[in-house]
Amino acid sequence: MARLLGQAGGSSQPRRTPRLGSSRADPSSASTHCGDLLPATIGACLDDEQHNPTNGDGLQHTSNGLLVWRKADNVTAFTDGYRTWVNGPRGVQERLNSQRFPWETNPSGLPAAR
Repeated sequence: MARLLGQAGGSSQPRRTPRLGSSRADPSSASTHCGDLLPATIGACLDDEQHNPTNGDGLQHTSNGLLVWRKADNVTAFTDGYRTWVNGPRGVQERLNSQRFPWETNPSGLPAAR
């Protein structure tokens, strides 16, 4: 499975549904890898991954926010409710929730993050 924030969106690798992690320790889980990249930011997983029945996104609550895998564009991210760390073509980047990177889907027309 792809690891959260460990594989850039838009890669040429086959599209796979990542496991965001688990409340149980699992060295192959995305949360384990994610914790390696942003341990203090993400915190501990509070529940198992759930999938949004409307759009298929993977969601997992942590002690500091929400891990997200967007099915539509295979992008992984973490948000604390104010800021979002997104894994994209330039690796993990931080932006406000009210912004989007130029390479992100932006149906709401939010301002571009710099």
